[in-house]
Amino acid sequence: MGLLMLAIMALQIPGALLKREALHARVASSPQLHGQAIRSVTLIGWLIALFWLMTTFTGLTAVTALTNWSAGPGMGTTLVLASITTAAVGYAAWLPGVEREQGAGSSSDIDRERIGDALLMIAALLVMYTIWQPFSAEIMAGEGHIRREASGSVGGTIAYTIVIAFPFALFYIAPRLLFFIEDARAVGTWIRFAIIYLFAAWRMFFG
Repeated sequence: MGLLMLAIMALQIPGALLKREALHARVASSPQLHGQAIRSVTLIGWLIALFWLMTTFTGLTAVTALTNWSAGPGMGTTLVLASITTAAVGYAAWLPGVEREQGAGSSSDIDRERIGDALLMIAALLVMYTIWQPFSAEIMAGEGHIRREASGSVGGTIAYTIVIAFPFALFYIAPRLLFFIEDARAVGTWIRFAIIYLFAAWRMFFG
């Protein structure tokens, strides 16, 4: 588990940096995307903060799994790992600072982006496999009180659907930050997210 968590963090850095040039060139050359980026400063800031929380949790899990916490590197190392990873991804994803210009990314930029996308997708899949899936499987199995209370009444269903929204966003959106960032203000992006989330919540409580 610890090594998988470290791999999740390690893959994010080259993935983000390889994607940066092509992503920025696309935003710079499109008036619509550039305008969306400028209007999305607050949203992008919140997404990066969410990403930092996810990487902090990931680093905490890795350090705990790989060391004796009381004698090991502890919270300081966790925060350093999370901050380094977030800094690299934030540097790639800060679209509001992109200069308006003409021209798309070069073919080499696009090739690097494909490799970066692959690394980011692997990291995202690992997050879902190691964190979200066990969490949802436990609820679906009826262990603990969440499923019982959520499926016991309409009020319970609504309440717990709201409660699990944050961990879902943390483990679904955060590792996919660079996939969401380009069209963060597009309504369709959040409709797709809501459909996926509601389907996941329904399966947990009633599936």
